[in-house]
Amino acid sequence: MRKIEFTANLAGKEVEVALYDPHPSGKHWQILVAHYYQGSIIKRDGKWIGYLSPNSILQADDIQLLGERIDQEYPQE
Repeated sequence: MRKIEFTANLAGKEVEVALYDPHPSGKHWQILVAHYYQGSIIKRDGKWIGYLSPNSILQADDIQLLGERIDQEYPQE
């Protein structure tokens, strides 16, 4: 399993963000913010698409930023 962990400023607070690729495909990543599941993002046709849980604190712009972070960490995907 691959993972990326970092601290981010969300809603004016510093929080821990973790991205996990449970099946090392590089295309489907689970998102945790402050240890709470927020949903997942999938890379399809070169674009990142978010499937967020209803209570997620993330927004559409966050999906692209997280996708860019994954692309930086794993550019071969």
